Amino acid sequence: MGRITTAIGVVVLAMTLGGCATGTDGRNGASGTAGANTPATANLTADARIHFAPIIGAPENAVTPLSSRLQQTATRYGLTVVPQKESDSYNLTGYFSAFTDGGNTSVIYVWDVQDTSGNRLHRIQGRENTPAGAAEGWSSVSAETMETIADQTLEELTTWLSQNQA
Repeated sequence: MGRITTAIGVVVLAMTLGGCATGTDGRNGASGTAGANTPATANLTADARIHFAPIIGAPENAVTPLSSRLQQTATRYGLTVVPQKESDSYNLTGYFSAFTDGGNTSVIYVWDVQDTSGNRLHRIQGRENTPAGAAEGWSSVSAETMETIADQTLEELTTWLSQNQA
């Protein structure tokens, strides 16, 4: 019964978030609403200031290694993480879900990159699989898995930022 409930939750999350997408840019299913030549993206720079909103859907024990890795690694990418939204920062809102099926746990993640007005400029999404072992769901997700997601998120974000520079 627990797996069915989790699977239904993942499907509902995917349908809800998928309905928000307005276009696809062809890279790993990421989608966004602004094109490379629009004024909203023309001002992006490699030294962008970013704010991470509270993560939705993941427990604290999964969010802690994710947040630490994002903070530690952002500067290597030339990004400045700010503690709150600022007039010149981009807001990243993360939606997470984990489910176990067939001995593996999958973490599904979606990040919406928004401007200061709340307009979505880009979407980063992915799936990270890990062996479940004896545990299920979030209890089987390691810190290393969350750190891998952080690395993939920053790689995708900086790639998008560099492609949308003026």
